[in-house]
Amino acid sequence: MLFRIAVLAVSAAFVIAGCARHSPEAGLQPDPQFEVDRLKQRFELAPSVTRVHIVNHWGDVHLKSMPDAAVGTYAVVQRIGDGAVSPRIEFLITGDSAHLEVRYDQPQPPGASGRVDLSVYLPRLSDVEVETDRGRVDGKGIHANLTVTTRSGSIMGSASGRLRLRSQGGDIRVKQIGGKWSGDAFLISKSGLIELLIPPDSEARLNVHGHAGITEEFGAALRVLKRGPGHFHAELGSSAQKLLVQVQTRGEVVLRPFYEL
Repeated sequence: MLFRIAVLAVSAAFVIAGCARHSPEAGLQPDPQFEVDRLKQRFELAPSVTRVHIVNHWGDVHLKSMPDAAVGTYAVVQRIGDGAVSPRIEFLITGDSAHLEVRYDQPQPPGASGRVDLSVYLPRLSDVEVETDRGRVDGKGIHANLTVTTRSGSIMGSASGRLRLRSQGGDIRVKQIGGKWSGDAFLISKSGLIELLIPPDSEARLNVHGHAGITEEFGAALRVLKRGPGHFHAELGSSAQKLLVQVQTRGEVVLRPFYEL
């Protein structure tokens, strides 16, 4: 029931956003025929599967947690113009890994001026990897190591494990959940804002580069080892064993403590 309610809410948001993007303006020719398809699927997972790789080069990816031994998908497909075709959701399992991808049967399908926004409902896993083109990636409460690569989209969310997030020009806003920092973090954006929330009692070594400015709110808990224009090296915690947090952008960096309720 929760899955069904979440799906209805997501689909309504996508349809509103899609209609707003394609509303004709005064003095312009009306848009070509515009249609929206909704594709809901469920893929069973073998107990051996601990990793999922998600690819969608046609739009956004929204990650959701679901207490189930399966992967659920809900795709909102916008098709524009005569001859526009729908994609298919390909799901393959190899060993301990599952690969989920939005695919068309043609490299440049008719109606490719539309988009595919994909919600993926995930159980607890060891690793989740997402790849988009210009699409936004967001996920809240992901209980896994999270890897995201997007050319220009933004990345938002929270995860309990290692973070490897890269966007050419989009903003990155994330936080680590589940108590003390439990995995290395590599956050890289060519020019976007990076905002990272870290549990203040974590054992971490920070290597931060923000050419447009760095803001940190840890006070005395953060021991700065080296500081220069647009960069600093610092440590949190007193243990000799520390995890690495690397943040790099030509834009601005904001680092804040995160207190989990």
